[in-house]
Amino acid sequence: EVLHVNSDDIHKHFSSFFSQLSGFSPDVKLHVANRMYADRAFPVLDTYLSLLRDSYGATIEPVDFQSNYEKVRKEVNAWV
Repeated sequence: EVLHVNSDDIHKHFSSFFSQLSGFSPDVKLHVANRMYADRAFPVLDTYLSLLRDSYGATIEPVDFQSNYEKVRKEVNAWV
């Protein structure tokens, strides 16, 4: 609301931006790392999964923050 832009427009613009990145120049490569880590105990709505995938090319990685937080920390840092 502060930026006077609705959320649907933001998602569409990001999707368009990511789609256009590959067309700038064959000599330029940009790797975008989009992933969300969510605790397995936390239910993620299918509509949110679709939004992440379709608008941002992102995935959700289910992990066990509660009992394996150190392993998850290392996994996240290795992925980035």
